Amino acid sequence: MALIRSSAGALLLLCYIHVTFAIVPATDTKLMLVLEGDSITDNGNVYKNLGVPNPKFYFPGRFTNGPNWVDYLTDTLTKFVKNVTVLNYAYGGATACANSETATLVPSIKDLGNQTAAFLADAAAGKIPKPSADTRVVLVQWVGSNDIDGALRQLAAAQAAAAAANTTGPDLQSAGFALATAIVTCRLTAAQTVAASGVVSDIILLPTSPLYQAPAVPDVYRPAVTLLVNGIDSALAGQVKGLAGTFSSTFKTRLHWAGDSSWIDRLSTSIVPPFKNMTYPCLWNPRSVLEKLDNLTVCTDVDDRYFFDQIHPTTRFHKHFALKGILPRLQQLRGLVPRRVALNRFVM
Repeated sequence: MALIRSSAGALLLLCYIHVTFAIVPATDTKLMLVLEGDSITDNGNVYKNLGVPNPKFYFPGRFTNGPNWVDYLTDTLTKFVKNVTVLNYAYGGATACANSETATLVPSIKDLGNQTAAFLADAAAGKIPKPSADTRVVLVQWVGSNDIDGALRQLAAAQAAAAAANTTGPDLQSAGFALATAIVTCRLTAAQTVAASGVVSDIILLPTSPLYQAPAVPDVYRPAVTLLVNGIDSALAGQVKGLAGTFSSTFKTRLHWAGDSSWIDRLSTSIVPPFKNMTYPCLWNPRSVLEKLDNLTVCTDVDDRYFFDQIHPTTRFHKHFALKGILPRLQQLRGLVPRRVALNRFVM
């Protein structure tokens, strides 16, 4: 693709800058927030089709024990911004790149490319307002963890097969570079496709989820996953820095990088009161969360835990993430969200 250069291994970091100046209140701005992503962002799409995750253990339609960050953010925005609409195209289990395994086993789950296609179809049908001086259509894209998870499972299987056959296993460095390149390319391809359509005013790329924190990641893989996440974020940062001008001049769309995953990492330790258990989840799902299991055991101290299951954080973190992580970043987009929103009143 012409606009996407191969730099997945480049260590180019675009540091997130905290802006302190006052932003003109966006009281008269019409805001449509469009969300693409996976189970962290999904607030009912998979549930409508499959009835999972099991509402006996999970909050209905959410991959956690309560509302997710989209719910908290929507609730806050509707209180302080006029004419706000949130469209959520995220699906639990979604990947940044097309995945034949998911497409075969769970065809109702839309990957990033299909989410983008669904959004553009709605735009073509007139369901999305045209961006203008008083209308902002902002797309937030957050996906890629399931690509890493699937690659880890394939890697573990390949290493086990190689050990059993007494042969050399896959080269980890080459596999990591190929995976990072694929994720970066798929995410930027989707962003460029949307920008080229002219239906959004802004695109925000969130960093890779700090998957290295998740209890599901074996200790032996944790250092490699950390390097991989950092490498993907570095490549995305460099690409956004290089492409922002082209997006703005050619597509009339502002492309934003929300900073690497370290700020999400820091949020987990800044919540008040602090989590007492940062490592072990409230429940351990022995199989895929997309299966409706009935024999799970849920802890009695969920508010003290960072993770609800071995992948997904608790609703307390979702709330903190929405109001102390996402909302301040939206406030940096001039004229979008007023800074008069009193964040502390919402945070547990």
